[in-house]
Amino acid sequence: MKSYLKLILKNKIYLLMLPVVYIIGVFIIYPILTTIMTAFFEENTIFNSDFFFKFISIKKNQAIILNTLIVGICNVLFCGIFGTFLAFLVNYYEFRFKTLANILGIIPIVIPGNLYVLSFVKLFGGTGIITSSIGNIFGFKGQLYDFSGLLAIIIIQTFSQYIYFYSLVGSGIEKLDGSLIEVAKSMGASPSKIFKDIIYPALKPSLFAAGVITFISGVSSFAAPYMVGKKFITLTVAIANAKSIGSLRFASVISIILMFLVIIILIISDYFEKIKKIK
Repeated sequence: MKSYLKLILKNKIYLLMLPVVYIIGVFIIYPILTTIMTAFFEENTIFNSDFFFKFISIKKNQAIILNTLIVGICNVLFCGIFGTFLAFLVNYYEFRFKTLANILGIIPIVIPGNLYVLSFVKLFGGTGIITSSIGNIFGFKGQLYDFSGLLAIIIIQTFSQYIYFYSLVGSGIEKLDGSLIEVAKSMGASPSKIFKDIIYPALKPSLFAAGVITFISGVSSFAAPYMVGKKFITLTVAIANAKSIGSLRFASVISIILMFLVIIILIISDYFEKIKKIK
């Protein structure tokens, strides 16, 4: 009887796993395999990597890959500075309406990317509401500047993707041992010494995890590069452009390159994580 019940429970677990396996297979594994097949296989199912290597050998396409890496690195740098600063400001100090400040801090995560970019352009673009108002005060007419290219992408993504640093570092700050910091202060340790020896080591895992997520988010972002990038083309925009002209193989090759970038970053992060555990 007991063995029969165990068998039923075991089968129930398998039945519960079926929807998960189905979702993973249909929405993750199948699209990846289809993309690989389109990129590397001809219609007669013969493997052919010539198109892939021809693509990455063209200087214009190399520039697109470099642009994507630049966006990812800048994303980590500027989101890291702004998000970490905001996390310390909100979570390290005690003040009224702290809960409200935390809620406001994570609002960008619920705003669609294209809506966020459009709102930013309407407010702070060359002819935006706030920009025009400031221009009118000082007697300037027309478009004050061209809000496009790498700078525009980084500005928008800094204020929309800082949330990863804000959330993870904020969570790390809340777990800090306040008594340890107080003991260090009473022993005459300087703020820089406290940060270096107590705060930074405790927050290092959060900073590292936030950096990896922010980089992946940066290289895979589409709304800002597409809407304000103009001549500064990234891989996601190149995928959309290839799809718009009906070149599925071209789009698949670019998708594979983007996937390789993400996989490489995950491998590197996993490598450093293992090193940290060994130490």
